[in-house]
Amino acid sequence: MVPSRSSRLLAWIGIPILLLGVLAAVWNWDWFIPVVQSMASKSLGRPVTIGHLHVALGRHITVTADDVVVANPPEWPEGDPPLARVQHLTIETALLLYLRGDGLVLPLIAVDRPVVYAAKQPDGTANFKISTGGGSGGTTPKIGKLEITDAPPASSYPS
Repeated sequence: MVPSRSSRLLAWIGIPILLLGVLAAVWNWDWFIPVVQSMASKSLGRPVTIGHLHVALGRHITVTADDVVVANPPEWPEGDPPLARVQHLTIETALLLYLRGDGLVLPLIAVDRPVVYAAKQPDGTANFKISTGGGSGGTTPKIGKLEITDAPPASSYPS
């Protein structure tokens, strides 16, 4: 028996939709953590670790990284807390504007529960001086809104 035209059309449309549904069900954005960590570490000149990664696709692409830690420079003495620790870092990007040539537009950067330990040694070495040797050298991104929530009071930091 020869399949009808409508059943062939249904197969051509239904099978890709089914495959996309299965892919969406098993997809794990954490697979990209090593790549993102490597790029961030290279860009900042120090180790960056990420615990979990979420991506929401839509008009704006929203990337949320959980348990982000920016380490001190490699030459920094052991035992001090890391330069920065953030429970959730959310970056929203307007991909269509970027593709249109309007540059990198970030409508939102949200930082939840940041802890920063910026320190300077007696010899003047500081853990907060960031090298940009691995950066892209592109134009400065346009940032719409910066939200910082649940930051500890400054008095809770070690002196």
